[in-house]
Amino acid sequence: MYNLLLVDDEKLEREALTLFTKKSSLAAKFSAIEQCANGNELVKKVPEFKPDIIILDIKMPGLNGLEALQKLREDGSDAVVIISSAYNQFDFAVKAMQLGVINFLVKPVKEAVFVEALGQAVSVLEKSSGATGEPNETGGKTKQFPESVQKICKYIEENYKKPINLDDIAEHCSYSRYHISHIFHDVSGFTVFSYLLEVRMQKAKELLQNSSLSIKEISHEIGFSDQNYFSNVFKRQIGLSPVEFRTKFRKIF
Repeated sequence: MYNLLLVDDEKLEREALTLFTKKSSLAAKFSAIEQCANGNELVKKVPEFKPDIIILDIKMPGLNGLEALQKLREDGSDAVVIISSAYNQFDFAVKAMQLGVINFLVKPVKEAVFVEALGQAVSVLEKSSGATGEPNETGGKTKQFPESVQKICKYIEENYKKPINLDDIAEHCSYSRYHISHIFHDVSGFTVFSYLLEVRMQKAKELLQNSSLSIKEISHEIGFSDQNYFSNVFKRQIGLSPVEFRTKFRKIF
């Protein structure tokens, strides 16, 4: 049986998810269900409660959900995590994927959607422990994404500096173009190229903040052959031009 931890600054939301769980056919899978109201409580709670599954809000006072999850991963937690948030923003989803989140639910979460996602989390745990229904005792990390999605993400994160198309990814990952597009969208809710663009934008922001490279050099560094096109895309995605972003957020002078 498993421990379930519900983390949300809204008490009514925590109580609703608790009720959904107890009413569901999955109720017998859980030996304990506990709650936290924010990220700071979560970080303190995990070592003693040792949750197998965490349902996690993003926007909370103090440490937000992703900051808290980053801390948990650094401390060795391999809990299966589902995000439940009113904020359906792509940069949140990308960060969540990188931290091993298996699903991203947008509030208000319907009961049937929540129970389906919870069932997915239970399945991940059961597969990792040999389908016994018991927690994994090996201490090994649970693979929370299909292998094909992990390969796609890794290829993009290692090759974002180069021109990338679906044929390149398909050849490297040994999957068809259709399979890559279909499974990536099903798992993440976004397209392969949306993920590639977000990776490039995150790298651009890091370089604008932390390097003395020119805008032209940065555009080439992240895979854009045309500086003006990069600047237009950056402003459309981030809301500031590269120059405005650097002026506002630069850390190295």
